[in-house]
Amino acid sequence: DKLDRFRAAQVAQHAHGIDSRMLTSDDVLRISPATNPDGLIGGAICERDGTVSPFRWLDALLKDSRRRGVEG
Repeated sequence: DKLDRFRAAQVAQHAHGIDSRMLTSDDVLRISPATNPDGLIGGAICERDGTVSPFRWLDALLKDSRRRGVEG
């Protein structure tokens, strides 16, 4: 069961000090209203998780590469 895998991951995360929690399907829809509710049974979250902009990351990588003399 998928939720069992989330629960097992949560145990491992908690063992490493990561404050994750399980979500009901209503929780998921409240946090992410654009989620398709068909078949939704719940989820897991860690509010400290972040996001990365691939464009900003790529720009930083390009600038660093050029600073180090990479050409291409």
